[in-house]
Amino acid sequence: MGLASCGPLCGLSPSQWQALNNAEREQRRAQATLKLYSLGVHSVIDHLGELESCLADIALRRSKGEKP
Repeated sequence: MGLASCGPLCGLSPSQWQALNNAEREQRRAQATLKLYSLGVHSVIDHLGELESCLADIALRRSKGEKP
């Protein structure tokens, strides 16, 4: 699992992230997401507030026999 908008691949502090406009944020997020998937992560979230729902999704998929 990787963090797109608040992880190290984004390269910004929280205050720097907040100072970006929406287009700049989306560009940074997209670049980080692609890099994370290229590194082999199976799930990407933007921030830790999404962790619980991501873990629930993984658990549901595993219960269906998937290997997320």
